[in-house]
Amino acid sequence: MATTEPSNSPAAVVDAGDANAALARVAQQGLSTAGLEAARAVALAVWHEQGRLDLHELAGPQLSEALSLVERLSLYNVVPQARKQELLGQVRRLRAATGAGLGVLGFEAAYRKLLPELQTLQTQLDTVKHTRAA
Repeated sequence: MATTEPSNSPAAVVDAGDANAALARVAQQGLSTAGLEAARAVALAVWHEQGRLDLHELAGPQLSEALSLVERLSLYNVVPQARKQELLGQVRRLRAATGAGLGVLGFEAAYRKLLPELQTLQTQLDTVKHTRAA
């Protein structure tokens, strides 16, 4: 079931199940294999609270990449401070519990490759928010 569109969010809506499934794909396959659609679904969930990300059940050989994706997306200015603290706290606790480290060169390369598309989405979302606020 898709979430309803809040008045300050973009027309794009992501289902909570889709965002969690996308994050699980990143944890299983890595960001480069999971691709733009997975990153986009997670970005919308992080940036616009469209669905609750379930980090507690997250597992896989590329768990560190999935956590790095949530962490990196949480740092954008569009994320409210309380949400940012919640997500970063969850990432820290899961890293500590699982030993999923930070040093992931594969993640950095994949993220940089997807970054132009994600930044375009970020700009479009900001434009929609400012237009609706006016």
